[in-house]
Amino acid sequence: MTWAYMVISVVIACCFYVAIRVFFDEIVARRNIMQRVAGKAEKQEKEPHWFHWIATIRDASGINMPFSRWLLLSLIGLIVGFILGAILLKNIIVGILLGVTLAAIPTWLLNYYAVQYREKVASGLIPAFETFYSEYTITRNVPKAMDVVARQAPEPAKDEFSRMSNEIYAGNSVNQVLDGFSRRMNNRWVRLFTALLTMKENRGSQIEQPLLNMIAEQKKRQMEAKKDRSELAQVRLVHLILMIGSIVLFLVNLVIRPDSYTFFTTTTGGRWALVFIVGSLLISLAIFMLMNRKELD
Repeated sequence: MTWAYMVISVVIACCFYVAIRVFFDEIVARRNIMQRVAGKAEKQEKEPHWFHWIATIRDASGINMPFSRWLLLSLIGLIVGFILGAILLKNIIVGILLGVTLAAIPTWLLNYYAVQYREKVASGLIPAFETFYSEYTITRNVPKAMDVVARQAPEPAKDEFSRMSNEIYAGNSVNQVLDGFSRRMNNRWVRLFTALLTMKENRGSQIEQPLLNMIAEQKKRQMEAKKDRSELAQVRLVHLILMIGSIVLFLVNLVIRPDSYTFFTTTTGGRWALVFIVGSLLISLAIFMLMNRKELD
C-alpha cells in the first residue's frame, strides 16, 4: 500500500510539473508576442496531435481554452479528485476514479457548449445554403458567395460563413477551410455541402443541381430533425438532473449520517460499494458526453 501511494504521488507530481511548465511557457510566449513590432503575425500555440479532437470541440464551443490551460485544469481536477478519494474517503481506487471524473470536467464543459452552438447553427443552415446557392449560380465564386452569406444568413450560421470567408481571403486553401467547418459542426448536411464544394475545387465539377437537391432534401427532413433534437435534448436534461441529483443526495447522506461515512470508509463492503458508486458516476458522465457527441442532423 505504501509503495502504491509513492508511485501515484510521483506520477501526479510529474504531471503537475509539466502543467506548470507549459502554463508559464505560455505566459512567456504571450509576453513576447505583445512585445513584437505591430503588423507581424502572432505565433499560435503548438498543440499535440492527440489534442486535435478536443481542439475541434473547443473551436465550436467558443471558449478560449488553449492546450496549456486545458491541461492545467484537467490536472488540478485529477489531483483534487485523488485527494478526495484517497485521503478523505480513504480509498485509492475511488481516488483514481474521482480523479479521472474531475479531470474530464473541462472537456465536458467544452463539449456541452459546442453542442449548444452546433444546434443553433444547424437551425440556420437552410437559409444560409439557399443564399449561397443563389449567389454562387450568379458569380461562380465560392469566397464571394460565402461573403454574401456572412451578411444575410441568420445568427450564428453567418458567423461560420464569415469565418470561412476570412480564412480563404487570408490565404488558406478552400479545402482546408471546408474541412475545418465540417469538423466543427458534426452535421451531415454540412459534410455534404463541403463535399460538393471540394469536388468543385478539385475536379471542377458542376455542383448547382446537386446543391439544389441537397437543400430540397434538407427541407423535407427539417421537421423530423427538429423533433429528434428536441427529444435528445430532453433525454440529456433528464440524465443530467439524475446524475447531479444522485451526487448531491450521496454527499448529503455522508454529512447528515456519520455512520454512513464510517461504513463507506472502514468496512470492506462499504469500500467496494463506494467504488461501484463512483464508477457509476464516471460511466454516467461518459454516457452524457457520448449523447452530446451524437451527430446533428
